[in-house]
Amino acid sequence: MKKRLFALAAGFFLIAGCAQTGQFAAAGSTSPGRAPAPAPAEKPGKDEFVAALEKTGKTAYKFAVSAAAPEKQRIQATGSFDPRSKKLSNTIKVTGGKDPQSRQRIVIAGDLYEKKPGERTWVHLDLKRVKKDSYLQVNMADPNGLGAFTKAIESAQQTGPRGWSGAFDPSSADEFLPIGAPSIWILGGTATFTALTDAQGWITKITVQVRNKETLNMTTTFSAHGKPVAITKPKRVGEAMDIYYD
Repeated sequence: MKKRLFALAAGFFLIAGCAQTGQFAAAGSTSPGRAPAPAPAEKPGKDEFVAALEKTGKTAYKFAVSAAAPEKQRIQATGSFDPRSKKLSNTIKVTGGKDPQSRQRIVIAGDLYEKKPGERTWVHLDLKRVKKDSYLQVNMADPNGLGAFTKAIESAQQTGPRGWSGAFDPSSADEFLPIGAPSIWILGGTATFTALTDAQGWITKITVQVRNKETLNMTTTFSAHGKPVAITKPKRVGEAMDIYYD
């Protein structure tokens, strides 16, 4: 298990296991001389669900996370994100296990501000001075992992007027789970999801279940799609030590 530390960062976990895959096929036949029955209309599938994810990822939104983590820990998070102005604000709390922790974070373009809840002074880190492959970097093109989750979708089908289900590949070079508070890196295993959209086609809820050495359930909800996000630079700020730029 690896952990990230900057001021106070969320836990970073590694689950190793063997990948599992499964395929299901069905076959039918028709009697001689009888015309085959017309095929049922195909339900919306992967392309339509991916389009809903991409639409949601391109607009501002608020989010909330409730997720299970390894070693009997839980991750709770709330926040907001505006991809156009490159602004992110979140509060993440990890409970249970051996290393409970919490942090507040604001990212405005290339500037990161972080502190423990209750503290008055934020720590500032200039992301432009941090190496691109550093664990301290924040990918403001996809800080919540929604884009990485979209790329990992393997199958999807509509289960109702606004319901979806499917499977995705939980393994990735970068962590993207739980969506909204990426902090768990998973190798192998299987993963499924259910999701809901609203009348406008925005994603409102994603629940994933990852099965490896243990089963982890993670739920992220989305709201206030397209509404202005109030994220501003903190007033009390101290600079990070130079060691974070080495």
